[in-house]
Amino acid sequence: MSAVATGSAPSTMTSHPAAKATTAGAIRVGSARPHQSVAPTAPKMAALAGPSITALAGHPRSVRHTLRNGKHTTKTRVASAGQASAAARDLEEERRKIWRDAISRSHADLALFAGAASEMILEKSHSPHHERLSRDTIMLALRMNRRPCQPGLGDYADGLRATVGEDGPHVGLVTSYDIPADGSGEGRHLAAGASLFAYLLAAPLVQQAGMRVSLLSVPALDPGRTAGILLGVAAAEGLDALISVCPASVGCDTPAIPAWGQWDVAIESHQRGETIGLPPGTLTFDRTALSAAESFALLRDAIVRAQGRLSPGCSITLKQRSIVEIGTDSADHAGATVVIEAPDADALTHTKEIFVDCCAGASLIAGSSSRIAAAHPTVPSPRHDPTLVSLWARNRRLLNLRVRPHIEAPHASGLAALSHEIPCLQPLFSTSGPVTPDETTAMLRAGIALALTTLEAASALRR
Repeated sequence: MSAVATGSAPSTMTSHPAAKATTAGAIRVGSARPHQSVAPTAPKMAALAGPSITALAGHPRSVRHTLRNGKHTTKTRVASAGQASAAARDLEEERRKIWRDAISRSHADLALFAGAASEMILEKSHSPHHERLSRDTIMLALRMNRRPCQPGLGDYADGLRATVGEDGPHVGLVTSYDIPADGSGEGRHLAAGASLFAYLLAAPLVQQAGMRVSLLSVPALDPGRTAGILLGVAAAEGLDALISVCPASVGCDTPAIPAWGQWDVAIESHQRGETIGLPPGTLTFDRTALSAAESFALLRDAIVRAQGRLSPGCSITLKQRSIVEIGTDSADHAGATVVIEAPDADALTHTKEIFVDCCAGASLIAGSSSRIAAAHPTVPSPRHDPTLVSLWARNRRLLNLRVRPHIEAPHASGLAALSHEIPCLQPLFSTSGPVTPDETTAMLRAGIALALTTLEAASALRR
């Protein structure tokens, strides 16, 4: 394993076999400064040379030709509006060629940092403080490449924000590394690695592209909270577009991501049968009541029985938070959280109505009172911006990332709340297949495609 150091302070970040560097042994960020040599000027294009993305893409001839020798024309055409448009397209393709060539020359060294950070995030997934440790790992990789960053994002103390560029369209790369309770991770270390890799690749080129790029980490396990954080950041920082890539067994450019809603449920039971003072509209019953724990069990059974009434793609998940039983002469309480997911907003509303019916039936049987309050604003199913989708599709084809036309994503996304306000992109990249040797290689390919898409988005956002 290679050691990575900055100055005289050594680090324990290690490389992955799939991240092949052009220099063996230790990488010292300082004298080498790989990120400072990847912004070539037009007169030097004929002399550009160095490692290409061929090893990652898997197409020795076609990809090398496309990445390093993309079609471009140097003739100036201004005779007509059509010719001017063609000249603009040629100029844009020339810029793309420069970016691809620069990324092709710098990706090997930066892949060491992305691969090592991804591995370390996965290793820390069983730690009780894995989010903070993962944040510190990414911040270490950024600082070793001399990219300023700040801990915290909105009310998410374990998040981070890094920004490069001073003016122009502002694109945010959204990632996460919070891990489910079972420790599976759901590939979040790959999502974090791909976004980190893309940010490091794009950072030296944002001035040339005339744009700003931010790396933002959010809590993926709580879409409602994520939506609130991103809405605040978008308003404060003036974000013009957001992009988030996630790993999956099968890739898709425009996955069907469900709408999402979360509500707090409070069940109150009075053992002596007295009516408890509750807000207007709360279901109350003046009769001998079961305990709050028994009322909660009835509600859970009612939800199971209601599964047959749910539309395809809809789900109701009830999680108990607390049971407080005070005694026979006072009320006791049960607290729970319900999460509802559905293909769209209408199905979400219909599914919530079914849940309300379940609460009413359980309360009637138990003689208890229940109330439902929204824990977060509902998150709609997202809108995929067609221009960003087109840019991503072209770039992931260069890297031989295969997709299917339609895939249903397993979870909702907080990014969806902003997708109806600003352009957003949320593709899935495949981590398996005949042309993907391992998941880390897939992560690196996705990072390169994401970097190219981010840079090209600046021109699209100016139109």
